[in-house]
Amino acid sequence: SLTDDRRELDVSAHDEILRANNKWMLVASYNPFYRIQGKIKPSTAQRFVTLDIGYPNEDVETSIVNAHLGNAGNFSSGTSRTDYKLKEKVPIKELVHLANDYRRVAESGDSVTLREGPGTRLVARTARLIQYGLPEMLAIETGMINPLTYDPEQKQAMRDIAEKLF
Repeated sequence: SLTDDRRELDVSAHDEILRANNKWMLVASYNPFYRIQGKIKPSTAQRFVTLDIGYPNEDVETSIVNAHLGNAGNFSSGTSRTDYKLKEKVPIKELVHLANDYRRVAESGDSVTLREGPGTRLVARTARLIQYGLPEMLAIETGMINPLTYDPEQKQAMRDIAEKLF
């Protein structure tokens, strides 16, 4: 296998052995905590070194979301930024704090239906909805809560958490 110490691939149909160049490496990304995804066999996992990458800290995530809002006028359809009056004050820090609260709930195992917390992409999309003028709680529900769960009780619990911050 190209991924083990031999670094070669036996192509029996052609009676050929392909050897990897010394500079060649395989880089893969996966989320082992995503419950729908199948588990990787230990024998396969042992062929890789791993790097745990968590969510960015609040300051970094706030900067990332802020950078996404700066690109709010870049529409592929040709619509210009001047067609919309964008809200100037978007509660980015509060949205990041809320996302971290949701992540703690998901990681704690207290919620059966919340598989994982919101990624930075959902935080940025929610911030953009607020920037476009959607009321904060509606933006949080449509941008963060609904994509994460279908369970009505879980949705209400997440709304309750959001209402403490907004």
